[in-house]
Amino acid sequence: MLPGRGLSEETKRSFFCCTVLLCLFGQLLCFCSCKNTKVDEFGNRQYRHIVEIPSDFESKSRLLLSGSDQSISGIIRTIKENSAFKNTIGTLQSKWKDRQSYYRNMLTKVKVTEDNLPWLYEMVTETARALKVKPPGVFVVFDGIPDAYVVNVQRPALVIHSALIGLLDQSELLFIVGHELAHIKFNHVMIMEFMQFLKFAVDFLPSKGLRDLTIKGLFLPLYEWVEDAEISADYGGLMLVSSPEIAASALIRMISGLQGEINVVAFRSQLRTVKQASGNSLNDFSLKLQEFAAPTPFVARRVEALYEFLESDKYSQLHSSSQYDTYEFWLSYK
Repeated sequence: MLPGRGLSEETKRSFFCCTVLLCLFGQLLCFCSCKNTKVDEFGNRQYRHIVEIPSDFESKSRLLLSGSDQSISGIIRTIKENSAFKNTIGTLQSKWKDRQSYYRNMLTKVKVTEDNLPWLYEMVTETARALKVKPPGVFVVFDGIPDAYVVNVQRPALVIHSALIGLLDQSELLFIVGHELAHIKFNHVMIMEFMQFLKFAVDFLPSKGLRDLTIKGLFLPLYEWVEDAEISADYGGLMLVSSPEIAASALIRMISGLQGEINVVAFRSQLRTVKQASGNSLNDFSLKLQEFAAPTPFVARRVEALYEFLESDKYSQLHSSSQYDTYEFWLSYK
């Protein structure tokens, strides 16, 4: 028997209406999908990532500052804005050190522009708009260690290692870009360059005892600030991805080189294990020295700080605004 034969007219009408509704629903889904996904010029499928930043973020951005960074970054900002500094140290930095660094980057690395790695150029430019900072120069260099860092005070440049681009998906990379631009926003680069100079000077001290005493008396207090500054910058990166899981997976990949799925819950349990074994204290001198020797503070601390921040009063105050500005990113699937 042919389909539809023997059915009442009312049943046929109902069947027809259901078919039309299903077609319309399918077209609506297709429209929504097309609106939020696209294929770039290289054939990569991309999805639309919308970031909402409070309109009064500029006045509230200090809520992102962690611990001692609240006072230190304010002092550095005051120093930078001082006319005497601008006319002396600032001029020396911009006309000599930063210029030489720029030339070196231009001669040894790939500069990211609208024509060269445009997707990365757009990511950094939009992130700068969202965090209210001037876009830095961006350079990519071949290096097997997944890393990114900002150099120069007056003329900042963001350097990204090729291994980092290959390791992270673009949502994780967005977190790292936000992290690095937050360093610029909070004036961290100046004091970090000062610490590099001090480390260089300490190596010339005549005895190991004197070097150890200098490290304990000078660098460990400064390193307390470094830890807080890294966490402040992590909060800045979190503003761009709104997901502690994405932020945590980026940090975990950078220390492990792991690809594929990351079990953030299992990683977080490692910190609890160490705390239980050490009597709930991570502040003994030997651990501090190990942390000082590492390129950045222990990642386990930083991951936990992300989750604590989401539950904090600071985060609630930051998002108590009635108006938000939206920023659009097109990110490629891994």
